[in-house]
Amino acid sequence: MTSAAAGNSTLPSIESGTKGWEHVLRMVSVGLIAALVIAGITGLLGVRTASVIGSGNGYEIEVSYASITRPGLATPFEAAVRTLDGSDLPSQVTVRIDAPYLAMFDENGLDPEPSDSFRAGGWTWWTFEIPEGEDELVVSFDVRLEPGVQWGQGGSAAIFDGEAELAIANFRTLVIP
Repeated sequence: MTSAAAGNSTLPSIESGTKGWEHVLRMVSVGLIAALVIAGITGLLGVRTASVIGSGNGYEIEVSYASITRPGLATPFEAAVRTLDGSDLPSQVTVRIDAPYLAMFDENGLDPEPSDSFRAGGWTWWTFEIPEGEDELVVSFDVRLEPGVQWGQGGSAAIFDGEAELAIANFRTLVIP
């Protein structure tokens, strides 16, 4: 009676080749999900920082930034300006940053506040008054990445003395989902 019951099954027939591919696809999917969960737990999908230094004409600018970040996360950005020989900075220092790079962020604050700032030609310019005897200016930009930013952006930060560019540092932030 078992042979007659087997012939009258209401289950659709399963081809042997299909079952093997479905199993492989299921295992690959589970493996990818597990890898993402492990990467998230270990912090591999969080913010990664890097630093670049540009120098020239007796000055140096060091930019610490997020090389990898995700939308909505607090993202570090800091620029330090100093002379190469350790002497005092001039009474005014102007820092120029790519405006499209800065547009990726929601600004919470800039410390110290510039004495003058403006935006022109795709650049944001900040001028700082430097107290006598200071040999370093550190500008901290407290920001979080806009939730809608998906790919990232390259940028540069430069030091200016009037019209002359003294030193420049280039960087790039990659945004991962």
